[in-house]
Amino acid sequence: MARQLQMEEDQVFGGEHHSGRAVDVTTEGARAFELEFERTPAFEWLRENAGRFGFRLSFPEGNPCGYAYEPWHFRWVGKIVAKQVAASGMPRRPTGK
Repeated sequence: MARQLQMEEDQVFGGEHHSGRAVDVTTEGARAFELEFERTPAFEWLRENAGRFGFRLSFPEGNPCGYAYEPWHFRWVGKIVAKQVAASGMPRRPTGK
């Protein structure tokens, strides 16, 4: 159900980037839009600190929408929601690595 709702939202509104609340991050030494980003100090910093600034990883591994894991894709949800998501136990880091 969550995946269907997300797909419908993407079709109607153009996805998270169209909302102006999403950002794709890269850093020196990592190709843009590649899984290798998760092995960088930048990703480690984001994983630990993004919530303090109201951001969260949009599509962690095993996300309820069934979207592909994108360690570079973060979305602004606000500090309160980011804190609630972190407390909920939803994966913030790659699992099984």
